[in-house]
Amino acid sequence: MHPFWNDTPVSTPFRSSLGTLSDVMTKTLGNAFYRYGLAVSAHPYATLALALVFLAAFAPGLLFWKTVTDKVQLWTPYGSKV
Repeated sequence: MHPFWNDTPVSTPFRSSLGTLSDVMTKTLGNAFYRYGLAVSAHPYATLALALVFLAAFAPGLLFWKTVTDKVQLWTPYGSKV
């Protein structure tokens, strides 16, 4: 857990369970992104290399991209009789 996180709970007489769940999720996501930021800043070249590997692996799929603009094909359910 990073040192700047405020662990002081908000205490109100009508604290709901959704508010508590929100606090837990916010804290969990904040800690996860903090650790992710630490990892990226500790290994910037590995991060860039990994991003380039993903780009090289998935970018060729764009060559097979086909945009459909025919309204009948877009909005008619499969197997229906037109």
